[in-house]
Amino acid sequence: MSKFESRTHETHLSKANEWCQLHTKKEQDDFVKSHGVCWSILNNPDYWKPIDFCGIDVMHFLILGNSKDYCISFLKVGLAGHELELQRKRKSFLKDSKPSKYPLASLGNPRKRKNDDENDSQQMHRRKKQNRTKANLSHIWPCAFQWHQCSSEASRTKSDQTEKSKRTKISRTSTSRYSLRSQATTSTILNLLPFTNDRNSLVPSDCSSADNQDLYPIGDDTPRLKKVELEVLQKVITQTKVSSWFSHLPRKFGFKNFQTLKAAEWKILMTFYFPLALVPIWSLHIPHRDKRVKCSGNFLHKDLLLKSLISLVTLTNMLLKTSIHEEDLDKIERTTNIYCQTLCLGWSMINSKPNIHLTQNLPKVIKELGPPRSLAAWPYERMDHTFGNIPQNDKPC
Repeated sequence: MSKFESRTHETHLSKANEWCQLHTKKEQDDFVKSHGVCWSILNNPDYWKPIDFCGIDVMHFLILGNSKDYCISFLKVGLAGHELELQRKRKSFLKDSKPSKYPLASLGNPRKRKNDDENDSQQMHRRKKQNRTKANLSHIWPCAFQWHQCSSEASRTKSDQTEKSKRTKISRTSTSRYSLRSQATTSTILNLLPFTNDRNSLVPSDCSSADNQDLYPIGDDTPRLKKVELEVLQKVITQTKVSSWFSHLPRKFGFKNFQTLKAAEWKILMTFYFPLALVPIWSLHIPHRDKRVKCSGNFLHKDLLLKSLISLVTLTNMLLKTSIHEEDLDKIERTTNIYCQTLCLGWSMINSKPNIHLTQNLPKVIKELGPPRSLAAWPYERMDHTFGNIPQNDKPC
């Protein structure tokens, strides 16, 4: 900013009009490099004053840049939300799959088929006809009666065997139709699900050692937010009563599409909900928190998480103040350095967004422009895009 001369609203508009009178793109680019001014459609309204309205873009370089990037890239809120969502789905699945005490009490007998009724009526009609024939032949021809009796007994035996086989077939069908699923089949379905087979992990997280054995897998050395901690944050969001004008966060924060939160919602998360959730989150007893991070020397997991989160919350609260004194600038600079150093200690293998470099230059910009007057100032989005194109500009420090 020291490269360009100080100007007022009138001189800035006159330079912008000079830029409009240029004909070639090369002349316009050279004019922007030498004077830092180009024409914008915002200069048309009478109320627009580019010099007075110039300010610090808190939304892009701090809230959408650092706060959102910290939750997604460093805390891994999406991974914790995925684990918590799978745990709740498996809990509901096992709850619905439990059989009742008497599953066959209300089923009743299997319904008879239409063909079975027709076969019974045909057999009854055949037997009546045979009986009439036997009665007619008994007083006319005894030999014929004996022969017919033998043949009728043979046919009756054959029909009884056919009827018995049909009944056996029907009973087999009805038994298989109303039989319960075996335990082996149920366990096979559970094995196909992307969950563990430990049913003790389905109970709500109460910070006991038995329930939290699978929270930190082997080899997971990078500090991040776990599903128990995310569950506490969700309870804080749902149980806290706020005014109607307050920006409300989704109750299932951390699940799908949580990255689409607006800048005001990310600001409320860092300045209101996270400070309320710090005490219950850090009162949880998780064994892996007391282990030391390999790449950070003697720092523990809980120390790095607590230090980075508190420094970012403090930095956000200081930059959103309406009045900032010179003593606050030194505190802002120290807090920014602590935040960057903590990220380098605990997350040395994770690349950060270039927005953090804008944050490191805030004290100098505040001395010249004063505290941020609004949440957003759109020219800084272009500056952030320029910083993103610089190679090796994806490290916190």
